[in-house]
Amino acid sequence: MVEVLLDVFGARIGAGYDISCKFSTTLDRSPLGPLARKLEYKSLVGSFHRHEHNWLCQLSFLAKYVVGLGLEDLEGCERFFSKSNVLASSTHHASIFHRKQKIYEFLKKHMDKTDTYQSLSNFIVNNYKQALELLCSQKALEKQMVDKDIANYEVFGQWLKEEHEYLQGLSWEPVQETLEIEYYQKLVNLNASKKKLDDTSANWNVITPENHGARNYTASKETERCHALEEFEKDLMVIHDLELRLGITERWIPTSNEWARAAEMASKRQYQRCLDKLEGLIVAQMFELTKMNMYQTGYKLRKHIGNALKARSQAIHMALKQYNLAAAALCPPCPQLLWDIVVEYAFLADFDLLSDTHQDIRKRPWATPAARILMDEYFKIQRAHEEIKRLNIEIRRIITYMQNEEAYLKNNEDALIDVNTLLAHQITM
Repeated sequence: MVEVLLDVFGARIGAGYDISCKFSTTLDRSPLGPLARKLEYKSLVGSFHRHEHNWLCQLSFLAKYVVGLGLEDLEGCERFFSKSNVLASSTHHASIFHRKQKIYEFLKKHMDKTDTYQSLSNFIVNNYKQALELLCSQKALEKQMVDKDIANYEVFGQWLKEEHEYLQGLSWEPVQETLEIEYYQKLVNLNASKKKLDDTSANWNVITPENHGARNYTASKETERCHALEEFEKDLMVIHDLELRLGITERWIPTSNEWARAAEMASKRQYQRCLDKLEGLIVAQMFELTKMNMYQTGYKLRKHIGNALKARSQAIHMALKQYNLAAAALCPPCPQLLWDIVVEYAFLADFDLLSDTHQDIRKRPWATPAARILMDEYFKIQRAHEEIKRLNIEIRRIITYMQNEEAYLKNNEDALIDVNTLLAHQITM
C-alpha cells in the first residue's frame, strides 16, 4: 500500500495508521525504507487511536503536531466503518449471495456522485465551522499568554521540542553518566587485576632451586603470572580508551571526589533505571489525564482515554514493583512507593520522587496544567489556519469540477439530440 501511495503521489506525503509507531520501524527496515526516507514519507496516528499509544509516541506521530495537515484527524476509515454498521442487522443471518448483494448496494449508494457531492459539501462546511470556532479563541489565547509571561508563539514550539527530548531521554541513561560509571567499574577491575598480578609475581620471585619442587609446579606458577599480566594489560587498554573518550588527564584514585561520586552513581544505577521508567509512565499518565479533563473532551473520548489508561496501569504496576525492589536494595533504603498514592497524583508537583531523577521537570513551564492547555490550544489554532487555507482551495476545486461536468454533459447532450435521442435523454438524467 505504501509503495502504491509513493508511486502515485510522490514526495512529502503522510498516512494515518492505528499502529504507525511500530509500522514506521518496520517500513524503515524493509526494502522500501530507502525510498520512503528519500520521499520523506511520514507515518501518522489518528486522533481517536492516539490514546492507545504512550505520550512520546503521540508527540512523534500525532497529526496535531505536523505542520500542513490542518484539522485532519485521519479517521476517515473509522467513519466509513461506523456508517456501514447499518448492514449488520440485514446481513447477520443472510446467505452468502444476499450478504454480498447488500454490501454491494451499500457501497454503490455510498459512492453515488450525488451523495458524494453532498457529503463533500457537508464535510467542507463542517470543517470550516470547526476551524472558525477555533480561530475565535485566538484572542483569548493571546491574553492568557500575556498573563503567563509567554513572549511569542515560538515558545510553544520550543516547549514541544523540550518535552519530546525529555521523554526520549528517559529511554536511555545519559551518555556522560554511563561512561563515568563504566570508567569507575573498569578502574575497580584494574585494581583487582593489578593486585592479582602482584601476588602471582611475588610467588614467582620467591621460587629458588631449594623450594621450586617439581617442574610442573614452576610451569603452573609461570602460567598464572602470564595470565594475570594479560588480564592487567587488557584492563589497562580499556582504561586508556575511556580516559580519551571522557577527556580525563589524571586517573581517578579511591580517595578522589570523582571516584566517590561515580561509586555512588553505580550503587544507585538500578534504582535510577527503575525510577526513570516509572517516571516516564506516570508523567505520560498525568498528561493524558489533563487531556481527559480538558474542556470540550466528549464523553466517548474520555471513556476511550480511561480504558487506555486502565490498560497502561498494568505497566505502571510492574514498574512500581521493580522500583520498590531497587529502592529496598539501597543503603540506606529509599521509601517504598504505594499504588494507592501513585494513582492519586494529579499534578507533577505532587510527585516528589521526580527530584531524584536525572531531570526534575516539576518547574518546567510546559509541565504545568495551565501551560499544557495553552500549548494544546495553540497547536489547534495553527492547524485551523492551515485548514482554512486548504478549504478555500478545495471549495473552488469542487465548484469548478461540478460546473465543468455540467457543461461537458450539456455539450454532449446538444451534440447527440439529433443523432441519438435515447442516449441524449440518458445524459440529461
